Amino acid sequence: MSVTNGEGSAGQGEERCFLQVYARSSQETLRRCAVAVTESTGADAVVRDAAASLGLDPSKRHVLVEVREGEGDAWPLPPADRPARRFLRWPRSAQARHPPSEGYYFMLEEVGEDDPAGLDNRGFLPPEQDDYSDLCRLPVLTEGKILDALRRRFLSKKIYTYASNILIAINPFRFLPIYNPKFVAMYENHRLGKLPPHIFAIADTAFHAMLRKRVDQVVVISGESGSGKTHSTNFLIHCLTALSQKGYTSGVERTILGAGPVLEAFGNAKTAHNNNSSRFGKFIQVNYTESGAVRGAIIEKYLLEKCRLISREKCERNYHVFYYLLVGASEEERKEFKLLEPDDYVYLNQLEIKHEFKRLQQAMEMVGFLPATKKQIFSVLSAILHLGNVTYQQAENGEGLDVGPPDVLDTLSSLLKVKMELLVQALTKRKATTANDTLILPYSLSEAITARDSMAKSLYSSLFDWIVLRINHALLNRNNMETSVPNLSIGVLDIFGFEDFRTNSFEQFCINYANEQLQYYCNQYIFTLEQAEYQAEGITWRNVDYTDNLGCIHLISKKPTGLFHLLDEESNFPHATEATLLDKFKQQHQKSPYFVPTPVMEPAFVIQHYAGKVKYQIKDFRERNMDHIRPDIVAVLRSSERGYLRQLVAAHPVAIFRWGILRATIRTLAAFNQAGRRRAEKYPGGHFKQPLSVLTTGWLQRSGVFLRKCYRPFHRTSRNKQLIPKNLVDSSSLKFIVGLTLHNHPSRCLLQLHKKKKPPSISAQFQSSLNQLMETLKKAEPFFVRCIRSNAEKRDMHFDEALVLKQLRYTGMLETVRIRRSGYGAKFTFTEFINQFQVLLPVTITTPQKDIVNLLQELGLDKNNYQIGKTKVFLKEGETHKLQEALHKKVILSIIALQHWFRACLARKQFLYKRRAAVTIQRCWRRFHDRRRWKAASLIQIIWRESHHRVEYMQRRDNFKRMQLLAERRRYAQNLQRMEEAMRNVSSEKTKKPLPLLPLQQREQEDNQSTSTKSTEPSSKVRDEAQDQSKVSNRTEPKVTEEDDRKPDEPTDPLSQNENGKSKRASADSSSLQRYNKSMREKAEKWKERRSEVLQYMGESSSAESRYDILCFSVTSPSHTPLSNQPLSQVKRTLKISRATRVQKSWNSSLDREITDTNELRHLDEFLGNQINDLRNRNKDLSSTELIFLTATNDFREHVKNMYSSPKPSVAYKGLMTLYQKKVETLAEPNQKAEINLVVNLFQSILDGFIRGEIKKLLSEPVQPNKKSKEKQKKVKGLHSPLGHMFNTYQVTIMQNCELCGNFIWGMEKACMCNSCKMVCHHKCIPKIITDCSTRTTKKNKNEPGTLHFGVDIGALTTISSPVPMVIEMLLVHVEMHGLYTEGIYRKSGSAGQARELHQILETDPKTACLENYPIHTITGLVKRWLRELPDPLMTYNLYNDFLHAVDLPQASEQIQAIYHKLEELPTAYLDTLERLIFHLVRVAREENYNRMSANSLAIVFAPCILRCPDASDPLLSMKDVSRTTVCVELLINEQFRKYNEKMQEIQQLELAEAFAVKQLKLLRQNTVNISHERKFKGLAINEGPQTDMRSLSIPTENTLIERIKSIKQEK
Repeated sequence: MSVTNGEGSAGQGEERCFLQVYARSSQETLRRCAVAVTESTGADAVVRDAAASLGLDPSKRHVLVEVREGEGDAWPLPPADRPARRFLRWPRSAQARHPPSEGYYFMLEEVGEDDPAGLDNRGFLPPEQDDYSDLCRLPVLTEGKILDALRRRFLSKKIYTYASNILIAINPFRFLPIYNPKFVAMYENHRLGKLPPHIFAIADTAFHAMLRKRVDQVVVISGESGSGKTHSTNFLIHCLTALSQKGYTSGVERTILGAGPVLEAFGNAKTAHNNNSSRFGKFIQVNYTESGAVRGAIIEKYLLEKCRLISREKCERNYHVFYYLLVGASEEERKEFKLLEPDDYVYLNQLEIKHEFKRLQQAMEMVGFLPATKKQIFSVLSAILHLGNVTYQQAENGEGLDVGPPDVLDTLSSLLKVKMELLVQALTKRKATTANDTLILPYSLSEAITARDSMAKSLYSSLFDWIVLRINHALLNRNNMETSVPNLSIGVLDIFGFEDFRTNSFEQFCINYANEQLQYYCNQYIFTLEQAEYQAEGITWRNVDYTDNLGCIHLISKKPTGLFHLLDEESNFPHATEATLLDKFKQQHQKSPYFVPTPVMEPAFVIQHYAGKVKYQIKDFRERNMDHIRPDIVAVLRSSERGYLRQLVAAHPVAIFRWGILRATIRTLAAFNQAGRRRAEKYPGGHFKQPLSVLTTGWLQRSGVFLRKCYRPFHRTSRNKQLIPKNLVDSSSLKFIVGLTLHNHPSRCLLQLHKKKKPPSISAQFQSSLNQLMETLKKAEPFFVRCIRSNAEKRDMHFDEALVLKQLRYTGMLETVRIRRSGYGAKFTFTEFINQFQVLLPVTITTPQKDIVNLLQELGLDKNNYQIGKTKVFLKEGETHKLQEALHKKVILSIIALQHWFRACLARKQFLYKRRAAVTIQRCWRRFHDRRRWKAASLIQIIWRESHHRVEYMQRRDNFKRMQLLAERRRYAQNLQRMEEAMRNVSSEKTKKPLPLLPLQQREQEDNQSTSTKSTEPSSKVRDEAQDQSKVSNRTEPKVTEEDDRKPDEPTDPLSQNENGKSKRASADSSSLQRYNKSMREKAEKWKERRSEVLQYMGESSSAESRYDILCFSVTSPSHTPLSNQPLSQVKRTLKISRATRVQKSWNSSLDREITDTNELRHLDEFLGNQINDLRNRNKDLSSTELIFLTATNDFREHVKNMYSSPKPSVAYKGLMTLYQKKVETLAEPNQKAEINLVVNLFQSILDGFIRGEIKKLLSEPVQPNKKSKEKQKKVKGLHSPLGHMFNTYQVTIMQNCELCGNFIWGMEKACMCNSCKMVCHHKCIPKIITDCSTRTTKKNKNEPGTLHFGVDIGALTTISSPVPMVIEMLLVHVEMHGLYTEGIYRKSGSAGQARELHQILETDPKTACLENYPIHTITGLVKRWLRELPDPLMTYNLYNDFLHAVDLPQASEQIQAIYHKLEELPTAYLDTLERLIFHLVRVAREENYNRMSANSLAIVFAPCILRCPDASDPLLSMKDVSRTTVCVELLINEQFRKYNEKMQEIQQLELAEAFAVKQLKLLRQNTVNISHERKFKGLAINEGPQTDMRSLSIPTENTLIERIKSIKQEK
């Protein structure tokens, strides 16, 4: 189509253009013709001209169809449509000739009588839908189509509809079950339009827009009275507080939710159009931190309708609170407040349901009203009702009036605490001030009734203002008072709707003026500013006409002739009347099109509002415009004895508050002085009698800090419920709150009696507050909610088409939909577009506009749905969604690429490591193999040489032996020959001497003796060593022999050695026999087993040559109850030094015993504590070895204490020994490594003694059944959560419905909500659940088939007896026993193969897994894997944002409090497992000096495991949340670390106090026994006097000490 400047007539001056109209001939070919049209030419004229030009049959019916092939639509144009306006919205390329190839053209089609079927069959009409959730998607945009779409949706119970980003809400006059918490979760973080229309979607969009853009948001709710604005406001506030994720730093969300019912009770009433009509306007501004946590709120109120208190229409009622009080008050409250029956009050006419009063009281408690404050409020309400019952009659003397009845006046006087005379005077007389005097004049009857009603209205208005002030203070956050703290906000405007009653007065005039201002604001934002921006950016746009109501606003408020200003002038004139006011209105505005004249005699005027004409009655306009509290009434109320009543009528709340503080201080000082005087009179001498306690003995008073510090907790009183609110009022906060509500201050000025300046009028105050509101709205980005009243009869689910169409017309909904449909919903500056879609753009951007155009073209976006301006990019909603999807896909691909690259780097690194390891192994193997072959060859050579030399040596030795034998024989022969010769010579001798032994025989005898000596030597050594070891076991102190110190190279004589051994053994036996007393002989049999083990050990380790000195305690049978009546001197724990030959390299089989009872752990802790105390009490300096022993044992005791919390411990003593050995190895210095075995062996000997004592105790005492388990099961509190649900109790703030029984859950009631699927039901309905939790069932279905312990919901792995899953408990216990001192315990990774092997074992049968066979890093890797594979992390998905918002709070204390508050909402199984894990991490962090794992390092490792974002969240946003999740987990670990240290310090102090008390008890008993023995020895009688009976004197102190020791043990 060609567009030209036509030369129309001068009168019209319209542009003329040519439309190219196509028609299909019989041969299916297209014919076209050009039709000249103007902007006002209708479609029927185009059809007529085109049919004539193309020669079509005029008897057949044709229709003009607009075809948009690019959008896939074709619309038949109605006869009144304007085709010229449509083609101007086409692309420029299609506007010139608009051929069919461009996809935009007009087609002339033939239709039958029944019409559209033919077009539909040929594809020109889209299939008709049942409903359209967005009116901008309607194929034909007319009022009828809009009304039809709304009607269809309404009848199908879909009361919400979009018009782009504007929400249309039709009041159904029925509660629909679409506001439960699951709907809040459903709409959370979803773009507008993705889900069905809902008011929660508006709240969610505004909330996330505020966080994303860092700009304040506002939701403007507009509509007629009865259209549902108040309910919409409640739903919005409920959703906004839920989205803020409840930081709970000061309970501000709870206060916000409770403020709504309170303000509704005091400010809403039933009217002809609405059962809960707001008779005041309010603007609720919720303040947020930059992270989205609620930080406070402020409520501003506008124009309370005070006249409703005294007069109403017949079908209307007074404010709700009066009916709540009368019907719901108890008998005691009725007597206290002097309440009557509702029919007995003049101000009331109907009743209210009973349970509303209870809900009101609960809401007031949520806001923070104390019980005393509530009583004061209800007393004032009762006084207001009684004021209406005050009657007047003419006095008998004819002067003045008599007021009565007396009982009513007496009740008023008692309720208000004012004097009867002053009250009667204020109700019957008034003061008039002249130049010289003050006159007291009586009221006339009408003036008296007016004064009475004015007093009631003033009291109620002041009470309402005070309630709003206290609510604002409860909503105040201290950080809001600091201007440096950044602040974001979302405002919700719930102001009175447009009203047109039968009788409209001054209040309706102000209300409708406020609606005119709101309508103008909406028009400005929707039409004026939008189109001005399009024109400024230079994009193609055709302006849309709309109705402007600026003229009506000027009529009412423009200076100096506006109706408000004329009203103020007439109100200040003393002789003005309503008639003169009406004449002035008509005189000034009779020519205005918005001021409709009325008949002369009718006291009314009519104004043409945007919603229609409204007639206002001029009666009482002047009086209500100057309706202030009268000075006489103020004086009477200020004379009241109630301080609360004086606060209500105070001119300056801050000044009254300061005077109250001063008054309370003076009274407090006076009370103290009076109490002091009474005390002085009671004790005139100044000495007060103090009761003596048996605990205050002389030495006990000098017991030091430990007794005073440790015994203090045992005398604590029970904690009472806090009755004082946390946020107390102070002058600074009160001044800040008063400063925020400046529009209420002018009315306060008139309460100052000494000032003669007249206060501003009600209309002036209202204009001021309304202008302030409009300024606030202009600074924020608005969202609009248009509320529509479905019918005037308040019938449920009834759709009155005429009434709805009327509302659609005056709100300009057709024009709104039209501009939203053709306009651009998304606008980005070039910088914003680049920042948001930088991933899609090139790396280097030189020309932003060109690069953006190229991007949009590459993505294939429709050119008709976006335009590039001078500085901005304009996109329609569909194209914006396509851009977001492309961005999401690009980010996902980038993340996958990063993951691929990272995995490749890890694989490459692992491959290089394995290759280096393989090369190293090969090199070492070759070296080892070569060295082995060399050694073998060398050994063969050595052996061969030795054998060769041996053979030679043996041959030589044999030769020498033969030679020696021959020589001996020869010598023997010679000697024999000599002897024979000698015998011959000495034949006469009788005695013969023995012959000497031959050398050979002598040598053989010596060899035999040496052999026998060597064979006896080892046995003597074994006997000596056995004797030494038996001495050690019998607790004797042997002497050090010279043999022990002899060097191994020193030569020894076997005979002398044997003799020394015998003598040493004999002397040892004799000395040991002398030492043994009778008791030691009786115990000898008990130690036979120990001596046999020692002998066996010495025999097995006889190859060891070195000897070590060790420390050894003489351990007796463990005694865990030193509080018996026997003297403590009989309990012997002595420390002795002995010398052992060798240190054990393997622990005894007794260490295989397992601990399965927490009592055994406590006994072990006490036993080790006693041993440490004995060692510390020695009067000797401790050696370095003993210091290591003490430190390691103390740390070991701390580990034992940590195991107390386990309900069923299963730890072997061997594991405890392993932990102890590792602790000793970490404590020992490099030069003390040789002492590790000494300390370990010493501890093992102590542990052996304890184990034998425990076994003996178990054998001697029968096992008693544990009866506490059943009691614990009975005491288990919490909601039953069947079929995977996780229920918690919460207080309902808006009406909801039970999803099981379908009944309503009223406000302020308790209900049960599943944390996962957000199911809401009554507590009694939980057993009726027959369906699984939807979200948790979905997560379970995603698990791998056959999984038993990994990737399974925690609720399925835990029971009441086992609150922590078995696998994770096993892994954590093993890490605590074997890995606390391993460097980088959770930072390093283990072997993948071993991890897979152990994972398979733990998955199938965890009880058969032997964790000792795997490295510690493999175990820690499985801990992290178990946590990562959970379908729902420990800190669950639904609380993910809660924890992030808690981290963003400004103060650390608020962060901790918010985190712990959210932890309470976790399911029981999740909370128990999380507690166990955090406790484990605290234990790891305590050993940071050894494992190098700080709290921050652990948080970095475990935050992705236990606090990970939901899978559906945006990857870019989740990456930004990593630091916040880490901080959250780190805060949790640090806080638990601090609490852990505090508990350990308290336990240590208790132990020191216990040791001190035990020592004192021991000394007391010893001193008592010694004195008694001394007196007996001297022959003195024990019972000679009270001072000689030492035992009787010590018994109370001894019993006190015993009880104290028992209490300390119980506290531990």
